[in-house]
Amino acid sequence: RRAGRVEVWGIGGLDGQTLAETPDSSAWEFDFWDRTRMDLTLGVGAAGVSHHLVLGGRTYLRTSAAVTAQRTVWDQQRLADDLSLRPDFALRSTNGRASLGATLTHKLSPRHVSQSGVSVQQLVYDLDLRAAPDHVPPLVSVAEGDGSSTLVQAFTRSRLTPARGLDLTLGLHAQRLALTGHTAVEPRLGLTWAASDRQEVRLGYGLHSQIEDLRIYLVQPDGTAQPNRDLDAARAHHLVVGTTRRLSETLRVGVEGYVQRLFDVPVVADSSFSLLNVRQDWTFAEALVNGGAGENVGVEVTLERPLRDGVYALLTGSLFRSRYRGGDGVWRPSRFDQRYAVNALVGREVRVGARNLLGLNVRVAALGGERRSPIDEAASAQREEVVYDETRAFEDRAPGVWVVDLTATYRLNGRRVSQVWALQLKNALGATDSALDYSFLRDAVVDVDEGFPLPVLSYTVEW
Repeated sequence: RRAGRVEVWGIGGLDGQTLAETPDSSAWEFDFWDRTRMDLTLGVGAAGVSHHLVLGGRTYLRTSAAVTAQRTVWDQQRLADDLSLRPDFALRSTNGRASLGATLTHKLSPRHVSQSGVSVQQLVYDLDLRAAPDHVPPLVSVAEGDGSSTLVQAFTRSRLTPARGLDLTLGLHAQRLALTGHTAVEPRLGLTWAASDRQEVRLGYGLHSQIEDLRIYLVQPDGTAQPNRDLDAARAHHLVVGTTRRLSETLRVGVEGYVQRLFDVPVVADSSFSLLNVRQDWTFAEALVNGGAGENVGVEVTLERPLRDGVYALLTGSLFRSRYRGGDGVWRPSRFDQRYAVNALVGREVRVGARNLLGLNVRVAALGGERRSPIDEAASAQREEVVYDETRAFEDRAPGVWVVDLTATYRLNGRRVSQVWALQLKNALGATDSALDYSFLRDAVVDVDEGFPLPVLSYTVEW
């Protein structure tokens, strides 16, 4: 016990997707869906160790080390007009992070607890993307590079109790990315007031920074210069106000409103492009400037029944608006301006024997559709592919979706080791997302529905 407590953890996962080509050319409607053979493998992993040490009656030290990695392997072949399969696309991408950190907590008095910490992270990436120009082999390099950098972060915060039922948290957070040389120092504030034994009111403010993937900083649009090496982090003021009220012993309700104002967002000058709207773009190689902005405003209502007598339930509903300003200075709805999201979760736990637990739950979600840009019909017909009108970026909206997930778990609790088996059926009703593609049979851009039920089996060991 004097040496402290050590925890070791790890998690990993593999996912694979395949797509088969359609050999009958008379049935071809879409270039990608009908003429492509695809093999995609995704791997993620993380492992770490932490040490917890009590230093006297008022001080506690936690140190930790961890590594994380993501690996993507994507190969595509395409049916040529003579029905032979030819190499069309190949991607190899690795992203990793190794971190070392320490946090010291000290109780200065019954009304003042201080906490400070520092972490050092080594970030690495390796990308090799090759494609066949106009679908004609051989593959040529489209994006290629590797690099690393160090991210140093530090924080300090104090939790004060100036009066009974009132907690005030004040803090500072700092970070520096060695690659760009930029440093950010950000204030944080939190206030919690227990208005009664049934109701709590919260207020929070923070200034936050977001660094980008390393490859964004190291792109070479002209093959030589790296214009994004001096790119600063996007920053945001975040204000949250909320309250929680206990309606009964088994039911509580919460309401929270928030405003997020983003600035110094990376954008492409004189265009509607903003990194705020990017999901994943392996081929991105544009010069960026910190000239964009964004705004997220919303309210969320939560009704919760904590686990009691083996039953738990959670209902949340959100209404929100999201908009951004691109490099052309125009404010528009963002890709993620879905306007609403409703989630309901109901579960049951049953004890099996003296120690084991069987769990069943169902989750239902109703989500507004993401925004997308209108189609340039004339350009799409001429090029026989989807061409968007980016001068009207994100004016259109995809249809909303309903998603149902089912989960069954079985926990075997041992004296020192616990095992958890879980079987999930994601998207049990086969809800589809709407994507756009060019149809050769109809000579037009059409909606293509994507989505299917996905069973996921997992096994976890806890000790």
